[in-house]
Amino acid sequence: MSALIHTELLSLRYGDRLIWYDINLIVESRQIVAVVGLNGSGKTSLFRILGGLQRPTNGSITGSAYVGRPSMPHSLFIPVDPFVYEHLTIQEMLMFYAGLTDASKNDALSLQARLGLDEYAQQKVSRVSFGTRAKLSICLAFLSPSNLLLIDELYNGLDPLAVQTVSELICERAATGTAILISSHSLELVQTIANRILILKDQTISEILENDRDQLNLRQLLLSSDRAEDQLQ
Repeated sequence: MSALIHTELLSLRYGDRLIWYDINLIVESRQIVAVVGLNGSGKTSLFRILGGLQRPTNGSITGSAYVGRPSMPHSLFIPVDPFVYEHLTIQEMLMFYAGLTDASKNDALSLQARLGLDEYAQQKVSRVSFGTRAKLSICLAFLSPSNLLLIDELYNGLDPLAVQTVSELICERAATGTAILISSHSLELVQTIANRILILKDQTISEILENDRDQLNLRQLLLSSDRAEDQLQ
């Protein structure tokens, strides 16, 4: 099976500050890969680089989902607060995006219903809550035909019912062949859906083996100071 993403000796610096180095990563279709790390560990930067939005300082990236620039048929990066047209209603935004991605109207309406957005469908994006915008962002991600989805802070702002629905959508989409990379501070939640967990710590990345994937071990691997525990809520 050919890799969607294959990185070799990837490193990133901002000026004199080293963010991470020697990241060797292979991502294949149908995989759900969780990237976990403390604030400032470089999770978002890694996703932006894999999505072609940013260049690494050193190293190489190959794979069928990487073309060196944003390319929706190949990959899609969904940030915490993606760009949307504030003057459109929720439903108008979904229909607009469906048109861009060649998704069907029924697909858009189905996602709208599953994420509990029907009651907000005619409200302008500028007037809805952060949580409702988060649900809209998830809908936009799943309307994309991309072979690789990179979703930053997947569960941020979602209520418990939406969390369950989004987890189901992630698993359903992966079953069709899409690879999905997610970042989250919710260790318990990512363990329920991810078949791989990567830890960004000490300026590099490591993979957690299946036998070590319990809440206590993940916390132990992440915590390197007293302040770190405050970030893991």
